[in-house]
Amino acid sequence: MVFQLNQRLFKLFEVLLHECDASGLAVTRIIVGALLLIDIVFERGLSRADTIWSDPNECRFPLFDVLQVLPLRYMYTIYAIMFIGNVGIILGFKYKISCILYLTSYWYLFLLDKSRWNNHSYLFGLLVTLLSITDANYEWSIDNCRGIQSLRHRRVPFWQYFLIRSQVFLVYFIAGLKKFDTDWLNGYSMNNLSEHWVFSPFKLLLSNESIDFYVVHLGGFMFDLTIGFFLVWNKSRFFAYFFCLLFNSMNSRIFSIGMFPYMMISVMPVFSAYDWPKQVINLLKSKCLPSIQTVPKKRQNKLKNDKTKKDNEKRKKLSTKEKITLTSIFIYLLTQLFLPHSHWITKGYNTWTNGLYGYSWDMMVHNWKHIHTRVTVVDKSMRKFYLNPQTWTKSMRWSHHSDMVKQYAMCAQKRLIRDFNITEPSIYIDSWISLNGRFAQRVYDPRVNLVTAEWSAFKRPDWVLPILSDLTDWRQTLKQYEDNIYQQNDYNSVIFIADFPGLTLSNYIDSHFPNTSLTVLKGWLKIEMVGTGHMMYTRFMSAGDHLTLPVNTFHRLTPIRAEAAAYMYVYANTSHQMLNDVKTSAHDIQDFAVITDADRSPWIRRYL
Repeated sequence: MVFQLNQRLFKLFEVLLHECDASGLAVTRIIVGALLLIDIVFERGLSRADTIWSDPNECRFPLFDVLQVLPLRYMYTIYAIMFIGNVGIILGFKYKISCILYLTSYWYLFLLDKSRWNNHSYLFGLLVTLLSITDANYEWSIDNCRGIQSLRHRRVPFWQYFLIRSQVFLVYFIAGLKKFDTDWLNGYSMNNLSEHWVFSPFKLLLSNESIDFYVVHLGGFMFDLTIGFFLVWNKSRFFAYFFCLLFNSMNSRIFSIGMFPYMMISVMPVFSAYDWPKQVINLLKSKCLPSIQTVPKKRQNKLKNDKTKKDNEKRKKLSTKEKITLTSIFIYLLTQLFLPHSHWITKGYNTWTNGLYGYSWDMMVHNWKHIHTRVTVVDKSMRKFYLNPQTWTKSMRWSHHSDMVKQYAMCAQKRLIRDFNITEPSIYIDSWISLNGRFAQRVYDPRVNLVTAEWSAFKRPDWVLPILSDLTDWRQTLKQYEDNIYQQNDYNSVIFIADFPGLTLSNYIDSHFPNTSLTVLKGWLKIEMVGTGHMMYTRFMSAGDHLTLPVNTFHRLTPIRAEAAAYMYVYANTSHQMLNDVKTSAHDIQDFAVITDADRSPWIRRYL
C-alpha cells in the first residue's frame, strides 16, 4: 500500500514537473503588470501621496509597530522603486530583480496601514509573489531578446501554471465558503444593490427585493463556490469564462474596488492551453497571411509530447531541488487554505467579525455602518474633554477593529501629551456601529481606559462588547419601520439603537430638528432630561412608549432591569433650506476644535 501511494505521488509530481509552453505565463505577466501600473497611481496612492503620507501627526495602523512612515520625499522614492520594478516586470527586463523591487515596496506600503487593507490588495501582492518565482520571462521579454542563451527555447514546468491557477481558484472558493454566513444567506449583507442600473435586465422579471436576495446573495454565493471548478474543467471552461466576465464586469460598475475586477478577468486565460497566445497568433496568420506555411497543430503537439515523453523517461527520481520546490508549493497552498480560518489563533484581531479585512476573503459579507464615535479624555486631575475622533485620522475604519482602536488610543495619548500638555491622559472610546442591518450598538466598553487596557494578538480583548444576538431577528421589523417612516415624508430619517443595561447614552438635540421623537421598541428605559447645569425631569419608558424630545437640551438614556433596551429616534427636515442648514452644521462639526470641554456632536445632527 505504501508502495502504491509512493507511485501515485510520483505520478502527481511528474504532472507538476512536466514542461509546458511559457507563452501563456508571459502574457499573464504582461497584463497583470499593466494593471498594477494603474493600481500604483490610483489605489496605492501615488497620485495623492502628498495627501496620504505628508502629515507626520496622523495616526497610522501598521501590522507591526516597528513599521513607520518615512518622510514624504522617501515615500516618493518607495513609489519610484515600485514603479520601476513594475515596468521591469511588464518588459521582462532583469525580471527577478524587478519583482524584488516591486514586492519590497508593495508589501511595505501594504503593511504600513491596516485601515486601508482589503482583499484584493492582498491578492495583488500574492500574484506578483507567485509570478516572481516563475519563469514568466522565458517568452516575450527583454531578457529573452537580449540573447541570454539560458532563456532561449526554454519551457516551464507545469507547477508554475498550477500555482497561479490554484490561487485564483482559492480566491473564489474561499469567498464562497465565507458566504455560508447566515447574514449572507438570509440576504442582510448587501442592501439595495438592485437599484443599480446593471440589474436593469433582471427587473423585467423580478422585484428589487427578489434581485437583492436571489441574484445578489444566493447567486453570488453559488458563483463563488462553484466557478473555480468550472474553470478547471475543460468542457465547462468557455461558459465559466462568460460568467466570470459578466460577474467581474458588473462588480467594476457597482463597487469602487480599483483594478480587482479587471485583474480577475485578466487571469482567466491562465486556465487555458499553455500556448494559447501562439495559437491565436497562428490563427491570425493563417487568416491574414495564408501563404505563410505553419506547422500543423497536430504535428506541433506530437513533437511536444515526444519531447516531454523523453524527458519523463530520463527522470527516474526527483532531484533535491525538485523536492524542495514541490514541498514549498504544497506548504504555500496549505497556508492559503489555513489563513482564512486561523482566527481561533489570532483572537486579538477579532471584534464582531473574525480577523482583519484582508486575508480572510470574506468579500462583502459584512456591511458595517458607522453611526457615531465619541472619544473622551480624562487627565490626571480628572478634568474631562472630548476629542474629535477624526482629528488625527482620515478614515473611521479604525473604529471597526479592536486592534486599531488600541493603536488609536496610544497614538492619541502621545499627541495629547505633546501638543496639549495633558498629563497622563486616560482615553475612553464609545463607538456605535450597525452590522448587516442590526440595531446600532456599542462595540467597546466605554468605561475602560484604552491606554492601559490589555491587548494581545492571541487573546480576545475583554473590553469588546458582544453583539446583542437576541435582537438579530428584529431586522425585518426594522426594515418595515424604516419603509413606513420614509413613506410618510421624503425628509424623514430614523436611527435604531440597542444598548446594554446599566450603560448610559448622552445625546443632544439640535434646534434644526424640532420634531425629533423617541420610541421604545423593547425593554425598559430611563430618560433624564438635562437643562443648563441642572436636571429637568426623569421619566421611565417601556416598549411602545413615545416621547417628543425638546431641542437644545441634552438627554441621557439608560436601559434598566436585566435586559437590553431597544429604541429608535425619528427625525425630519421639513424643507430644502433646513437640509442645507444641516449640511452646513455637519461641516462645522468636522471643523470642531480638536479638543473641547463639551460634547455637542450628537448623532442626529452629525449623521444626516
